[in-house]
Amino acid sequence: MSDTVVDSSVVAKWILPEPDSAQAQRLITEVALQGERLIVLDLALVEVANAIWKRHHRKFATLVETRQFLDELLHCPVHIESASHLLKPALEIAAQYDRSIYMPCSWH
Repeated sequence: MSDTVVDSSVVAKWILPEPDSAQAQRLITEVALQGERLIVLDLALVEVANAIWKRHHRKFATLVETRQFLDELLHCPVHIESASHLLKPALEIAAQYDRSIYMPCSWH
């Protein structure tokens, strides 16, 4: 069994109607069928909550819808991993490959 790590852009697509939301939703099913876990860093929840707030702030979602989005986020079928213990290995990888530690992926 292997796990699948996803970033906040994928999690946001599970909650908010965005391009590729259907593809992101399929990932949940595929991972579950394979008996794997979906893993996100704890920071992803804050990032997605902020994206939810932005929807409300820009008047793309009512407060009721915003609360529903947040409830969906809090009930996502994911394993939440703390970022703090990954910082040292992240620094080593970033230094080796000349990449930033925080480099979010885009969904393709």
